[in-house]
Amino acid sequence: MKRYLAAFFVLVSISWGRTPDGFLDLILLPNNGIPSIIKQGERLHIQARRKGEVMLVRADKRFPLNVDWKEMPGGLLSGTAEIPQDVDVGSYALELVADHTDRNSRAVYVVKEFPKEYTVVHITDIHIGSNRHPKPSETIFRELATRVNEKCRQIDLDWQSNQRQEGSTSEAQTAELIPPVAFVLITGDLTEGGEPVQFQTLVELLDLFELPTFVCAGNHDRNSLNYEKTFDQLTYYFHFGSDGFLFFDTKDFLIADEAGPQDGLLERYRDAIMPARWSIGATHRYDPTMGMRSQLTLFVDKPLDFLFYGHVHREAKPEERVVPWGTTPVCITPAGIDGAYRLVTVFENRILPHATEIAVSIQ
Repeated sequence: MKRYLAAFFVLVSISWGRTPDGFLDLILLPNNGIPSIIKQGERLHIQARRKGEVMLVRADKRFPLNVDWKEMPGGLLSGTAEIPQDVDVGSYALELVADHTDRNSRAVYVVKEFPKEYTVVHITDIHIGSNRHPKPSETIFRELATRVNEKCRQIDLDWQSNQRQEGSTSEAQTAELIPPVAFVLITGDLTEGGEPVQFQTLVELLDLFELPTFVCAGNHDRNSLNYEKTFDQLTYYFHFGSDGFLFFDTKDFLIADEAGPQDGLLERYRDAIMPARWSIGATHRYDPTMGMRSQLTLFVDKPLDFLFYGHVHREAKPEERVVPWGTTPVCITPAGIDGAYRLVTVFENRILPHATEIAVSIQ
C-alpha cells in the first residue's frame, strides 16, 4: 500500500481566516470541521457566500482553482473545481478572494488513492469551556490532540516498516498491526455552553490535529445558531473511497426532531451512501426515543452498518452495543474531557473497535 497519509503530517502554517469571532465568512464548505478528502484529478465541491478567486494554499505554495459557480437558494453559491494532477498530496487551506480574503484552514486533503483498510479516531464530549476537572478543558483537549497525533504517526511508521519487510513478519505480528489512521471523528458536545468564544477556541484547537477532523453537534452545542455559524451543516455525508459516512444531529429532549428538515435529508443522504461497501453513521446521542421516521430510515428499512456516538461519558452497556430493533452495531466512546479516545479499524470484512485509550490526565 502506498503512503497515502505521509504528506498529511505537514501542518499548514498560514494565517487563520473566518470572522473575528471565529464564525464562517465567505467560504462555508469545506472547513476544518467538515473538510474534503479528495483525489488528484477529482472535482472539489465548494459552498460560498460570494464568487471570487479560489486557491489551495499550503506554506509558500498556492494552486489556483478554476471554479464553476451556480446559484443556490438563499443567495448562496455552489462551486466545483477540478483538483489539478500536479497538486502535491497533503493538507491545504482553501482561500477565496472577493472584496476581501477568506481562508478556511485544513479544509482540503489531497490524496493519491483511498486505502481498502484504514483506521479512524473517535473522540466525543470534549466540552471546551467547562471547569469540571482541575485541568482546564482546553488543556485536556490540546494534550489529547498531541497524544492522538503521536499515536497516528507511530501506527503509520509501524505499518510502513512492515510493508518494507515484505512478508518477513510472522502472521501473528501482521495481525496485530493497525492500518494507518485516515481521519478523526468528534461526535458532539464540542463545547460546554455553545458560546461563541468556546467555538472560537475549539476551531483553533482543531488545527492541532494533523489529520482531517469531522465534527457534529451535541446538546451542549445548541445555543442559538452558533454551531451552524461555525461549521455550517448539522447533517451531512461524505465518501471515503468505497465507504460512506453519514453525520446527523440529535438534540436534547427533541431527538432528531421530526418538525425539522433532517428527516428528509437523512433519507436522501442514506440513499446517497447506499452503494457504499460500508455505510457508517456518526452522531452525538442515539436514543430509542428518537423520531420514528429517522429510526426507520437508518436502522430498519436501510440499516446502517455501524454507528458512532458518545453523550453518556462511559463504555456501552451490553444492551447498548446494537440498536434495539435492528442489526446496526454501536460504538460508544467515553468522554474526551476525561482524556479518552478510541481507534476503530475498517477492514474489508468487518469494522473493529479497539479498546478505549485514556491518553491524558485530568488532574
